[in-house]
Amino acid sequence: MREDTGRPVVDGEWECDECGHLIPGRASKPPKGPCPECGEPADNSFTFFAYDDNWDTGWDDDTDDDTDEE
Repeated sequence: MREDTGRPVVDGEWECDECGHLIPGRASKPPKGPCPECGEPADNSFTFFAYDDNWDTGWDDDTDDDTDEE
């Protein structure tokens, strides 16, 4: 999916750097107002984290659970 700008849509969450409050959204649309939890101004106080393919499963592809070292 692409936005009107021609850039790919990247869904994820914006995290408040002050309190950790999460706001679902898109990378191209950062929060405009203050954090609804702590009131921190939106200017440079949110960090975006994109969802990856496994965000809802809790599994990490980098771990190999099939190997048991004894």
